[in-house]
Amino acid sequence: MMMHGRKSIAGICTMLLFTAASLAGPPQYAVIDLGTLGGTASRASGLNDLGQVTGWSQTAAGGDDRAYYWSPETGMLNLGTLGGTRSLAYDINNAGQVVGQAKLSSGFWRGFMWQLSTGITDLGTPSGTIDSVARALNGSGQAVGFAYPSSGNPRALRRVGNSWQTLPTLGGTYGAGQAINAAGHVVGSAGMAGDALKDAVMWDGGVVNDLGRLPGWSWASGLDINDFDEVVGWSGHNYDMDGHAFRWSGGVMSDLGTLGGSTSRAYAINNAGLVTGASMTASGAQWHAFLYYDDVMYDLNDLVLNAPGWEILDAQDINASGQIVGNVLIGGQIHAYLATPIPEPGALALLAAGAIFVLGRRATPRDS
Repeated sequence: MMMHGRKSIAGICTMLLFTAASLAGPPQYAVIDLGTLGGTASRASGLNDLGQVTGWSQTAAGGDDRAYYWSPETGMLNLGTLGGTRSLAYDINNAGQVVGQAKLSSGFWRGFMWQLSTGITDLGTPSGTIDSVARALNGSGQAVGFAYPSSGNPRALRRVGNSWQTLPTLGGTYGAGQAINAAGHVVGSAGMAGDALKDAVMWDGGVVNDLGRLPGWSWASGLDINDFDEVVGWSGHNYDMDGHAFRWSGGVMSDLGTLGGSTSRAYAINNAGLVTGASMTASGAQWHAFLYYDDVMYDLNDLVLNAPGWEILDAQDINASGQIVGNVLIGGQIHAYLATPIPEPGALALLAAGAIFVLGRRATPRDS
């Protein structure tokens, strides 16, 4: 999920970089395999602005997955569990805090937060529920997610202090929180009366705002939100293998289309408006990662320069500098990857000029 915070000179320069690069088309990428925790497979789900990654991986012993933290300095670190046999990590902020879900020895799931200094912490579950999931967090460490009662639909959650707050629905019982920005605005999905229809929503404090769904579909969910309250996700029929990726901005939900197939999902958006996700290709045989850039959906496989024989399956997150993480098929095995944009020389020149201009403006007394 996108990492959110106050704008910086670096952030402004990043937007200048992509503005310049748009003159020459989408960026190209260099991609690296993040490896595993000793097993045969790994997955990437979250990325922060420092290039630190989180997800889950098989271990050398095989069996259940373990959540991990990855950085160029540490490599892949096993985050452990909450006493059970499995853990999954979904998001990481710029402070290096990670959230996800882990099994207890009882077999129930709990949302967790991890950081290098304290290790893994059980975030608990609200009264009346038995399992919880922490899906995302912002730069202030505010977490969001959902919890399951013993029967029935999940409830959307936002972490307030040391406890979970249940978020309202649109009249139904279903709710799931998926992402949160710097202002604390939460996006996800909520059910209408009877729960046959579920719309993408944005919660502002305890108020739920209906973002709608794409025409012809019965369900939609916001999966990410940037600091400009632009939302991406997908609209379809519940969790069936159908539907299209969308972007919601200024009250309008737009269909982003596909890579030629019938189905697509948008997973992340950064403050420059770049969207990443996955789509079925025209052959209908495989998912491919996409970058939605300048109102065009590009197959990320066509933008990577150094991965012959690799098949990039999805793009789960994108950070402020345009780095992307997701999952790639290498020799029949799925591994986590990190893709870094390779700027055009002209874009770098404009970036440098923009940085000088911004620095100069910051050094100038405020206009009267």
